[in-house]
Amino acid sequence: MYCVQCGNHSLKILPSGEYLCEYCGTRYDTEESREKLLNKPTEAELIDLFYRAAKYEIAHDYMGELKLLVEYKERCWDDVRYLLKLGRAYRTVGFKKEAIECYERAREYTPEDAIISHNLAVIYLSSQEPQKAVSLYEDAIRKMEAHREQYSNDDYAGALANYGGCLIALGNNHLGEDYLKRGEMLGYKNGVALRKMCSEMFKQLKLA
Repeated sequence: MYCVQCGNHSLKILPSGEYLCEYCGTRYDTEESREKLLNKPTEAELIDLFYRAAKYEIAHDYMGELKLLVEYKERCWDDVRYLLKLGRAYRTVGFKKEAIECYERAREYTPEDAIISHNLAVIYLSSQEPQKAVSLYEDAIRKMEAHREQYSNDDYAGALANYGGCLIALGNNHLGEDYLKRGEMLGYKNGVALRKMCSEMFKQLKLA
């Protein structure tokens, strides 16, 4: 068992029958809270779940992967690793509202994770909402630059390029090109398609 609030495994049973997390101090002192705690999957169960979900992903059976993960939603709704996998699964099949809900939930637990901001920004940009995506990319870039050793070069390059695309979609072509080129210099490969998409997005938003 692990604490629903902080994820730590330092739980002990008090003489009163309550469970206490020795790390964050959370008490599970009601029948409902104890049931929620005891219903959480073990680490071994989670590893098995992620392994089975990965097999669906490798086979490109994304709906099968999503159906499997959703079965555990009630039990895993407080696990960041699960939320990120479920969010990606929802996004892959086009359920953007549900994906956003998962990522926002994950961000409550790990607000300094740049990848979560990046994933949310991808959804908003692909939904033609660059005004929502731009601040998320700024947040992702700031966090990546503060902790470059924690993030891959591909993630950083993608954040720079897509931030540039957002700026182009919002009409700031000069600054947008600067960021997009920075991303390309670091290995971003989809610059031509991104420029075209964001230029068209700017025209559509201008007409709206």
